[in-house]
Amino acid sequence: MSLNEFRLYQAPFDTKPDQFNIIDTTGVEVFQEAISTAFKVTGIDGPADISFTYADEVAEYSINGAPFVSTIGVVHNNDVIRVKLSTGSQYSNTHTATLSIGGVSENYVVTTMDVTTETRPALVAGKMLLYPNPSKGLLYVEGMEVGGKIEVFSCTGALLISTALTESKFVIALDALSDGIYTIKYSHINETAHANIVLQR
Repeated sequence: MSLNEFRLYQAPFDTKPDQFNIIDTTGVEVFQEAISTAFKVTGIDGPADISFTYADEVAEYSINGAPFVSTIGVVHNNDVIRVKLSTGSQYSNTHTATLSIGGVSENYVVTTMDVTTETRPALVAGKMLLYPNPSKGLLYVEGMEVGGKIEVFSCTGALLISTALTESKFVIALDALSDGIYTIKYSHINETAHANIVLQR
């Protein structure tokens, strides 16, 4: 072969990584964001696309400690990935996000806590106070901003009560509800807080 006939050949990049594993998270509180343990991308020698192909709640990923994003991105060999998934409002429930890297996919599954075995304290975020807990029908709430909103959810995530706050001290009437465990959620602009309460007559 003459020099004129010689051509430099470069093999295409291998952008299909080794199968990766995302460890599932269990026992997470509702209205939270679960973050997976970190895992490393291996087995590629060029840039590979990363994206979610499915998510039943808000899902984001982070590359090498950068801010979490949900848009399509690019990873390289030995990049470190974490996945974040919102838990929604329902207890004893699972949420799934499917992350794809270079055509290889893995599920991240988050399971919310079982409220039949665990109850959160009434003091939330250092400012919202609910009492008494357990309640016999009236629940007193203090420390919130006027203009905020209080919502009451069942243990299955159903919204039962929603009301705007007209003063920082508020009384929620739970008389129409059956005995059980309920989630009280407070929201105001960018601030949220929540707590589990027990209704027991």
